[in-house]
Amino acid sequence: MLRDLKLLVVEDNEEDFDMICHGLKKLGLKNNVVHLTDTEAACRWLEANNEKAAFVLLDLNIPGEGGMSLIKKFKNHPQLNLVPLVVLTTSTNPNDILNSYRAGASAFHVKPLETPVFHETVQRIATYWLCDAVTIMAGA
Repeated sequence: MLRDLKLLVVEDNEEDFDMICHGLKKLGLKNNVVHLTDTEAACRWLEANNEKAAFVLLDLNIPGEGGMSLIKKFKNHPQLNLVPLVVLTTSTNPNDILNSYRAGASAFHVKPLETPVFHETVQRIATYWLCDAVTIMAGA
């Protein structure tokens, strides 16, 4: 059973966000999604809310300081450093992959080009982090 926790999606591309929501809707998660479009808004939301996100799904190429900066901020923040950060981006650059993991990303996924595969990828990510993985949020 999927936990009733918020999922934070940091994605500035509306089409990609709609596809993410479509994939999540099949899992019954559409109402649990918080959508932010830049790094500064994501940091403000997580610091201001008593609710913790089950995980953060973020694109590296977002306005502001970018996704890499967001990963570093989360991992250096004493209250946010245990929130799983999952990168979902178009980049296949080996440096982006390596730097994301070095900064503290929990996982790195490349956005599929085909819509059905994109939906399936989002569903697998959500199922893993909400059902399969044992995280700190499970006991909170």
